[in-house]
Amino acid sequence: MSNTANGDSMSEQSSSALVVEDKAFHGGQDWMTTENLIADFSVTTGIMGPCEEALSFLDGNLHKIHHYPALDQEPYRSELRSWLGLKHDNLLMGNGSSELIDLIIRLAPSGPYSVGPNEVQYKEYENSCHRYNRELATDPKAAALHVFVNPTNPTGEYMTLEKTKRYIEDNCRNGSYVVLDESMLPWFGPRWREVSVYNQADWIQSMLAERGVHIIVIHSWTKIFCCTGLRIGSIILPCRDDFDLMRKFMVPWNVNVLAGDYLSVCMKNKEYMQQTWDITGQLRRTQKQQLQTEFPHWDVKGEAFLSWMWIDTKSEQEAEKAVRVAKEWGCPIRWGKKGYGRPTHIRLAVRKPELFQTLLSAFKQELK
Repeated sequence: MSNTANGDSMSEQSSSALVVEDKAFHGGQDWMTTENLIADFSVTTGIMGPCEEALSFLDGNLHKIHHYPALDQEPYRSELRSWLGLKHDNLLMGNGSSELIDLIIRLAPSGPYSVGPNEVQYKEYENSCHRYNRELATDPKAAALHVFVNPTNPTGEYMTLEKTKRYIEDNCRNGSYVVLDESMLPWFGPRWREVSVYNQADWIQSMLAERGVHIIVIHSWTKIFCCTGLRIGSIILPCRDDFDLMRKFMVPWNVNVLAGDYLSVCMKNKEYMQQTWDITGQLRRTQKQQLQTEFPHWDVKGEAFLSWMWIDTKSEQEAEKAVRVAKEWGCPIRWGKKGYGRPTHIRLAVRKPELFQTLLSAFKQELK
């Protein structure tokens, strides 16, 4: 699937009718044009790779593709509600978070948008706002719609629960909609639900009742469970009216049985999540230290619990070369210039030690 926005030679030569010029480059695409692929460092999926138990389950249940999925997204929706600990039914699932992002931004009240306190973030929200002719507000207090990501992809910035609530209270005008993406929060650890905004049900309801502020929490489950090729996400809505509106305009049968079954097994596999938490922080710390030892001028950013590193190399030329070298060695990474407008930055995922050593060897041999 080529995209002329990514600057890749194959993409530039593509004549595909599906290429859209204004689409921001997205990590996780270069693997298809990396002939000697060893590991994809460009996408922020977890260290564990796909859940083997879930893959085995799919192998034994492929015959289910003969049937339509349920229109009511069951049993997956009920299982997800239970896993999240929701006390209400205002949850909808979608074909990845991208479908849900577009749905919300299309249906939210018209007016300018704000991207919250982040310097730069995941571009899908801004792309969707532009599709529906929303303008970026010069002052967040003037925005009708707030869309921001916490923890922030790609920078790795993280606002605590109290800081997030304070930001919303101080910057979101009465009657506005807030779309908060917490897709990367599950890496926080076993207590991640406790520090999620969705778990603040009383506060969410008071913001709605007293100020008319609609707070919607969105998750993509394809990163933490390493299934970006399947596409599955969810939104938690503050009231039944919002739920009914989104459901009315949602594409039917949008949760396919393979994605639903995969998620179902992953949610029940406590060992998979625990290993993700145990291993990610340890490897990230080690890999950050190794990079800083070899390239002391690099500024490695992001919270210690996250599955990637956002690195300011301090040089656009060095960042561009790092991206080229990584791909040549079979380990594609993400360049901050494309989509994010940060030409000196690169983003690379935390990966298993033997895979990271290949990337580090490429950097040591060709960048120093």
